Amino acid sequence: MDLSFILPQAMVSPSGARIPLRFGTRDAALLRNSSSGTVPLNPLETNRVRLNANQGAMRILLGGTATPAQDQPAGRYTATIVIVASPPGT
Repeated sequence: MDLSFILPQAMVSPSGARIPLRFGTRDAALLRNSSSGTVPLNPLETNRVRLNANQGAMRILLGGTATPAQDQPAGRYTATIVIVASPPGT
């Protein structure tokens, strides 16, 4: 399966204030509930992952860096992250 991420450039408040976001090549991982452990993912590229029903459930972990300004308005900020899972090579 191919996994790719559509990542936001910023978190945005209801009033339109923005906090820029940055994602690095080591900011994601696939965590399997079996003994196979964690598989690093690059959220900036499409990642080929092998799925195996015998390995149980999995979780996708994603980190990143938010860089608010010194005078950043307080409040609620949101962003949407999309994970696309598709058959290999599509």
